[in-house]
Amino acid sequence: MNSTRSEKPEDIIAGHIPRLRFYAKKVVLGGEKLSSQEDADRLARLKEFVS
Repeated sequence: MNSTRSEKPEDIIAGHIPRLRFYAKKVVLGGEKLSSQEDADRLARLKEFVS
């Protein structure tokens, strides 16, 4: 999850949505657990999303 300062906040958040959706489908629909790296990435993206 790399973001550059030249990106607009809307673009950064828009980039998070597909990955967060992937994690949600993996857990909810697939019944899988996220790896520790995936979960850390998910948390970082969610924190940025709600801030």
